[in-house]
Amino acid sequence: MKHTTRLAVLLALIVLMIATTAYAANCALRNPDRQIYEIFPEATSYRTIVSAVEDEEITSIKEKFGLDLAFSDRGKHSLYIVMKDGVPIGFVHARVEVGVRGSVELVWAADLDLRIRDFRVQRSREKHTKAIKSEAFRAKVVGLDLQGMKALIRPDGQADLVRLGLPSEAQAIANCAITCGLKTLAVSQAAFHEPLTQARLLGTVHQFFPGTAKVKRIADPLKGVDEHDSFTTESLTALRAVDGDGATIGILIRAAGDSEFWCGIDATGTITHAMAIGTSDDEYARSVAALPGMDFATARALESGKLRENAVMALSIARQSGSNHTASVTAD
Repeated sequence: MKHTTRLAVLLALIVLMIATTAYAANCALRNPDRQIYEIFPEATSYRTIVSAVEDEEITSIKEKFGLDLAFSDRGKHSLYIVMKDGVPIGFVHARVEVGVRGSVELVWAADLDLRIRDFRVQRSREKHTKAIKSEAFRAKVVGLDLQGMKALIRPDGQADLVRLGLPSEAQAIANCAITCGLKTLAVSQAAFHEPLTQARLLGTVHQFFPGTAKVKRIADPLKGVDEHDSFTTESLTALRAVDGDGATIGILIRAAGDSEFWCGIDATGTITHAMAIGTSDDEYARSVAALPGMDFATARALESGKLRENAVMALSIARQSGSNHTASVTAD
């Protein structure tokens, strides 16, 4: 009888583990119409993309972001691309973490630059959940990118309650929330890389250049450009923003690598927007953010280094492309 009871308990635990694993990998956003439009009140539509996290994605996340995913992270995940009048403006991703009292469902929203826009608790029976439901906690995570979220983890692997302004008894739920936020940003970039990148490109070019009627991809942006060591064809994307009359109103440059360099250049050859995404070098990020207003001559006068290389190359591409450069339409 004892053996039978033990076997029954063991089988029940196995079933529970399998169910939890499957559920964790397939966390659905409950009532997406309500939640998405509450988080993005300016949105007019959204679309859902489903992708799987397997060994390749787990390895990529470990190598690129230094994060170890659990077995329960395997399986299908859903990413919601949020749009306004057909143009992407952000993303929503719901995830499950395993808590002490069961599954904890969390909803994360990110802007085009992959910074946290909002955070919601969809389901939790954990103690002290109210601590992470507070506006004070939300204020600590909103606006952070993956590097910023990492900074909320102490060297011992625990969430930094001092920085988060949470009491000691909230340690477990804080660990759960911060870990979930990190995984959300990492999984989104690894499992949804292609659709996520395309959505960000389209959304950003419209964001940088209001009045854009069409977006055209510059087929070979490095053609005729000298000294492009900082850029390669594989890591570089250049888009042309065109108005309703067919005139170029701006060029968007995105260079991918250890971090991303984004630069918008208007028809006069002046940088209007610039940002460094995913970098842990705060000084470099601030320097990039200060590039708007700079033209080619001013960029050439910068001190030698990564900032100068990126700015000069982006402006060189814009100068070389010109308004008559042959391009193919990628989106309307």
